[in-house]
Amino acid sequence: MRTFFFVLFGYSMDIYQLKDASILISGGAILLAIYLIRFVYIKLVSKIDLMPELVLVPRGLISVLLFYNLPASLKVKGVETGLLFVVILGTSIIMSLGLLATKREKTEAKTDFI
Repeated sequence: MRTFFFVLFGYSMDIYQLKDASILISGGAILLAIYLIRFVYIKLVSKIDLMPELVLVPRGLISVLLFYNLPASLKVKGVETGLLFVVILGTSIIMSLGLLATKREKTEAKTDFI
């Protein structure tokens, strides 16, 4: 089911929107805000281990579903599929790299202990 939604999202997206610098800058600002808020929350409120919880911020299927369920009267001009794609792709890449780095750190810690 998840794959079906991402296929529909891919077909509905205009790939040339990614050439627009304002979309990339807005997407980067949203990513920065997401991770900054999450960092502050983890450090000050929940006080748990920072990694891998910091990078576990999936923004995929639910974002696409919410985006498509918005009525036209509530949609904000400038927030289109390109911006949503930048945020989803950015969080996916950061999550993948963060989990790989965390796995390597734990593997190295185990080998150092032995």
